[in-house]
Amino acid sequence: SRDVSLDLSFRPWRTARPGHAHRSIWVDQALALEASGSSRTLEGEQHFDVCIVGGGFTGLWTAHRLRDLDPSMRISVVDADDCGTGASGRNSGAMSHWWSKLPTLLRLLGPEDAKRVLRASIAVLEDIHAFLGEHGIECELRRVPSVWSATATAQVGAWNGVFRAAETLGLAPPYRALAPEELRTMLGKGPYLAGVIEEGV
Repeated sequence: SRDVSLDLSFRPWRTARPGHAHRSIWVDQALALEASGSSRTLEGEQHFDVCIVGGGFTGLWTAHRLRDLDPSMRISVVDADDCGTGASGRNSGAMSHWWSKLPTLLRLLGPEDAKRVLRASIAVLEDIHAFLGEHGIECELRRVPSVWSATATAQVGAWNGVFRAAETLGLAPPYRALAPEELRTMLGKGPYLAGVIEEGV
């Protein structure tokens, strides 16, 4: 058998270009409101207590929480471009919990740790909501029901594993099966074969 690792390669490092076409509209809007302009380029030797590589949602939230724990902590966030211009800047802005990952959590972590991680993924949504209010951040936050739908036969019942894992753990999942007419009313004609709606999270 051949060593498949020999087929792996990494893309060369690319210097970030201001105004690059991959940026989303909201990133351009946000940067236009920044009085200080572009981020500083890291040069020379510098020392910090913590260096976080990647200035997306996870990196910035980690920096914020570390500063909460110790205001004197010296933290550096390093990114190839301006913070928020990578994958975090190109998603739909949606936040969610890890209910859909419950079968995997149960398999990898066991019952107690699976429940602990699930609860933490739900709690962080409330944490972010409180953070926005505390700091007066206007980001048009909306809390609305979410539909997990199947548009191909192979996808029908993809949520059944979540229900089985929840039953094993003695938990009540936040999903309710949708009748065909409910799917049509919510999502239109489309190729929606089945679905569940998330309620109460």
